[in-house]
Amino acid sequence: MSKTVKDLINYLEILNPNESIACWLYTKEDIQGVQNYADGNPYTDELAERVIDNLREYDSITDTIHDAIQSEISNQVHHTSKPKEIASY
Repeated sequence: MSKTVKDLINYLEILNPNESIACWLYTKEDIQGVQNYADGNPYTDELAERVIDNLREYDSITDTIHDAIQSEISNQVHHTSKPKEIASY
């Protein structure tokens, strides 16, 4: 079963209010906005809920986010650990 906005709010309330976060949210309206859904079958809330529920099964989404985090860590570490060049005159 997919999480609701209320579930998300409850989760966010237990976090440190100054915590930095990144998140992606998709709602039924987002699913409806995808034009090539259901091979021309009419959009329904039930269809959107099934789609959102099944997104959890896409390990590639989690893998892509994990890879992006690792890449950003590497970029930031290399960027901040380089000695600053001193301009020569």
